[in-house]
Amino acid sequence: MFKIKINSGKVLAEVKDFVYIRHESFYFGIIESIEKEEGFINLFTVDFKELLKKEIVVKTYSGNIGNFLEEKIRETLINNSDQNQNLPLFIN
Repeated sequence: MFKIKINSGKVLAEVKDFVYIRHESFYFGIIESIEKEEGFINLFTVDFKELLKKEIVVKTYSGNIGNFLEEKIRETLINNSDQNQNLPLFIN
């Protein structure tokens, strides 16, 4: 989790929005929560790369590897029976 502290009373952003910051390097993430503090707004984000760090166990497959990978991604990151594993970015 990454915290971005903004010296402002208002931010035009919502949870699930992308955050892109370019300074000496760059940061790309997704807002998980927004908290107001006296004179500041804190955006708590997750680095986009971290969202995709999942271990998927594959025993066997046959057929089109692209279709197979798409199915595994959907099962693991979008339609997982464990709602905490689903990525809010991909859910309507």
